Amino acid sequence: MRQTFTILACFLFMCHNNFAQIAPESIAPDFTATDINGVEHNLYDLLDEGKTVILDVFATWCGPCWNYHNDHHLKNVFEKYGPEGTDEMYVFSIEGDPGTNIDCIYGPTGCNNGTTGDWTAGTPYPIIDSREIALDYQINYYPTIFMVYPNRLVSEIGQLDEAEIVELKNLGPTLTEGINPVLLKDDTFNGSVCSSIHQHIPYYLISNYGDETITSAKIELFKNGERIYLNDWAGEAGPFAIIDEIRANSTLLRDNTTFEVRLSDINGDASNTKSFFDQVTFETTSVLDVIVQTDENSAVDANYYEIRNEAGTLIIYENINQANTLYENKHYITRAECYEFKIFDAAGNGIDGNVTVRDDEGNMIYQNDGFEFEDFNSFNITTLTSNQNILTDVSFSLSPNPANEFVNLAIELERQETFQISITNITGQVLLNQNNNNFVSGLNTVDLDVSTLSNGVYFIKIESDAGMMTRRLVIQN
Repeated sequence: MRQTFTILACFLFMCHNNFAQIAPESIAPDFTATDINGVEHNLYDLLDEGKTVILDVFATWCGPCWNYHNDHHLKNVFEKYGPEGTDEMYVFSIEGDPGTNIDCIYGPTGCNNGTTGDWTAGTPYPIIDSREIALDYQINYYPTIFMVYPNRLVSEIGQLDEAEIVELKNLGPTLTEGINPVLLKDDTFNGSVCSSIHQHIPYYLISNYGDETITSAKIELFKNGERIYLNDWAGEAGPFAIIDEIRANSTLLRDNTTFEVRLSDINGDASNTKSFFDQVTFETTSVLDVIVQTDENSAVDANYYEIRNEAGTLIIYENINQANTLYENKHYITRAECYEFKIFDAAGNGIDGNVTVRDDEGNMIYQNDGFEFEDFNSFNITTLTSNQNILTDVSFSLSPNPANEFVNLAIELERQETFQISITNITGQVLLNQNNNNFVSGLNTVDLDVSTLSNGVYFIKIESDAGMMTRRLVIQN
């Protein structure tokens, strides 16, 4: 690529604003570490107290790290929401570069490999010098900033200001009374295949979202009613603790498949049973949305993409050779067979900008992760989608659909429930987010203003602790 030196320099000096390697909503690796003042800290102990923890992983020589540190967003969060404030959050700064000694944290005196100043000045939260923590969190650039919720799930949040950090913290999980196991995550397939057979590896996390400790349960995973996993679990899962991590053997899917995670005999109570459903469906789509953000070299590099069918026949060809231009193209494919999306750069330095291809259900067909002359991905207009933790006792409909100014949500419930409502576009960008919608049992209606949305396909999702449900919305002015 034309920017090879810049990218190489950022890699070598690990000073780049991008995405960390650890997957979003992974289980945060636990650590016990001693800070520079000799005080020992354990991450899970803080999480077990219900605290949300911020990890700011930095290097003493990193300019962007120093700038963010001196903006005092983390200092303000710690003072207002830490032990001397509301005591609901905690903050750690973690120096992760093994090439610097501890003196670099205090300034240039005795520092062996560069520092921007005294990192301890005006820092009320602990500073830990630990390459081990950086390795556990798969750090490949500085600064990398994580938020760890009390349920032990971690995601990178970037260099947010104080208000944004607090807002994100408030979107975290809350406890209910009694026993409340919840299905947290699955890594099931979401994409496209050129085969009617898909190899699937079920993976689920179960956490305790109740304030009562869970000590035993019979945990089972069923595939279309056939049990494929059993764990007679016993232990001590307090609030937000992980009860079980299910990694079942791979299984071949040829048809629509329902997976059920069932917990029974919870704490020895035979009547206490809870199930979660994950449906993997083969769906047909015919609309592809191609979004390309080109770089400054697109014209001289003659960038373009094409789509060919399984016989190799060219059916779509598009030039993307305007510099620094956002292309948003929609293509309609009517025949059900295997296709290949292919993108080209004649100069062999790749497209540095964003490239995504999705179908009209939001499934990822292709995403640019770096290439030289060409890159490709095969797909079928029969796609697989997976919906984790489907709500089974909720009726949810939209009208009108297509809509242009307002859309009415009709939500019928068997019991009182609190929901989050969101609208996203096909790239996953959240365009509307409403939290803490308290609905009663029976029919509930909500009017959403969609007059600012441009023509296209969107997704409306309702989500509670019990699960979620998504409906597709078409805007047509």
